[in-house]
Amino acid sequence: MTLGGYNDWFIPSKDELNLMYINLKAVGLTDFALEDYWSSSENDVSNTWFQYFDLGSHYFYDKDYYAKVRVVRYF
Repeated sequence: MTLGGYNDWFIPSKDELNLMYINLKAVGLTDFALEDYWSSSENDVSNTWFQYFDLGSHYFYDKDYYAKVRVVRYF
């Protein structure tokens, strides 16, 4: 996928998402929806980790769960 002229986008890990919450969302520097976001981190073969951007909690759940995705790129 190419977006903004870049094709190196990826889904962040659960730790990267948590840092985005702490350093961006919690201090009001981003427009994240107050919902769940997918991470690229698996808990096991059936579950993946999510970050809840309302309260900052993270948890794992079924991979067929509906959630938002916020792709990122290195800079």
